[in-house]
Amino acid sequence: MDRAFDRFSTPVGECLVVVEDGALVELSFRPKRDPDARRDPGTVRRFRKAVEGYFESGEFPRVPLDLSWATPFRRAVYDVVMSIPRGRLLTYGEVAARAGRGSARAVGQAMGANRICLAVP
Repeated sequence: MDRAFDRFSTPVGECLVVVEDGALVELSFRPKRDPDARRDPGTVRRFRKAVEGYFESGEFPRVPLDLSWATPFRRAVYDVVMSIPRGRLLTYGEVAARAGRGSARAVGQAMGANRICLAVP
């Protein structure tokens, strides 16, 4: 397991990016802790550029994601959310229906547990 992280400033505050085996496992703002990983800006560079690009263009490029930490339901929710075209909105109830299970409240809880903001909007 090759796990690396970096912290850097963004227009909305400090950002933490954690990468494991070449895939993004965490992207958060105003983090309160350092992850169990080595600090390695070189390994994380591609993902840092994705965050910086988001603040320039409003789009987050496709990068490898590791969602193995998500339950099957949460993964289904994240798959639906990631498929929503830019500029289109769905209610949590609509997301639940497209995921094929759960309720609006369950979708809200899944989104609250999202460890990869921007990549999983």
